[in-house]
Amino acid sequence: MALKLGVDRRTFLMAAGAAALSPRRTRAQSSLGTLTWVEEGGLWFRELPDGPAMKIATAAGWHSPRFSPSGQWIGIQDRDDKQLVVDRDGRSGSVERLSPRDRALLNAENVFAPDGQRYVFSREIPGKEEDSRVGQLCLASLAAPDREPRVLVSDEKGGKQAYAWSRDGKSIVYWDGNDWGASPWADGMPLKSVNVASGMIRDLHVTALDHEDLLDLAPESAGNKLAVTGGDGRETWADKHVSIVDLDTGVSRRAMPDDIASVCPAWPPDGSHIACSAGPDANIAYNRANAGLSYRAVLPNGKVETRTIKPDSNINIAGGEEAHVYLQQRKIWLLDATGRDAPRRLTNDSRYRDEEPLWSRDGGHILFGRMDYDGHKSLWLMDSNGANAAQVCRLQIAEPLEHGDSWFGYYGYTDWRRGFDWRR
Repeated sequence: MALKLGVDRRTFLMAAGAAALSPRRTRAQSSLGTLTWVEEGGLWFRELPDGPAMKIATAAGWHSPRFSPSGQWIGIQDRDDKQLVVDRDGRSGSVERLSPRDRALLNAENVFAPDGQRYVFSREIPGKEEDSRVGQLCLASLAAPDREPRVLVSDEKGGKQAYAWSRDGKSIVYWDGNDWGASPWADGMPLKSVNVASGMIRDLHVTALDHEDLLDLAPESAGNKLAVTGGDGRETWADKHVSIVDLDTGVSRRAMPDDIASVCPAWPPDGSHIACSAGPDANIAYNRANAGLSYRAVLPNGKVETRTIKPDSNINIAGGEEAHVYLQQRKIWLLDATGRDAPRRLTNDSRYRDEEPLWSRDGGHILFGRMDYDGHKSLWLMDSNGANAAQVCRLQIAEPLEHGDSWFGYYGYTDWRRGFDWRR
């Protein structure tokens, strides 16, 4: 059974490394919650901002710590991705030790409604034809565990993956797979919503990669909206744009200029702004910087033709150091949710690439990840206006698929959540 811990995207999700706050933050402050992380073969936790770091368990290869809903248990995965749980006193246990309700809430296949009872999950069943299958999105409830789940979405095009319920609990946002292969999914799938009562499906007119930190639901104060990283292709250094989608109408609006690649939007509690990570769109910037240079193009008929790069040429960067240079220019930006005011950059340290902004509960602080050019990661905390940035801890995030702890991640995407969690 997979665990789904740390359900709310708009919480601090923290990572490996012993926390070391700036002296500016040593005075008494109200608690910012409890941090858990994996570092040097151990599981640690501490109260933020200035509580002592305490090592509660020792093990090698652990990753993805997550608090249980009660906060008493911390879910963790070992080097073989086996799910374990450890309590805050360091005693190990198993998923079976949790209550049935906690087990259901921690199941990664379940996406719960605001009422904490209803949930949706994905499943595949055999199709009518041989070797065919049907992808479904199904509704169930903890209040009626023996009742047959109700099918909300079903077709043979591909799998369905739920992201979240709308704040009003009336609909579910999900990725609508149009292919069963892993490679098409890696390039992103269309987002849609389905009304739970009527079954009406709405196309949200945006394609998104299936990483939860690339989307964020607005708080109720901002209306029924979704901030999403849209754009085709798996490369995150180009053709990625933060857009705001009205879930009631399906209408979307880009929040950043087209020549800026922006990812990982995050709403503050009051819904007034959106923080994100953004830098130059690598393809556009490359063509502008190299305008006038010649290159050799291989035509479909096999002939080779010499061409000249123009500012509006359609030359795409494949990766390597060319992409690295532009990824390293990512900073934390603040966007006006209404679109009236121009985007404003909050960070500007040339030594780092800044990513994954996350808001404190009171909206007064932003936690974000930093990476130097060699791929060394750290976590920083700053005031919501960008002032008083201070390092919280060093990070050691082992990427899946054996990419290692490097700058590249998965086509420029780093899963910062593999190292940390924070409970408010």
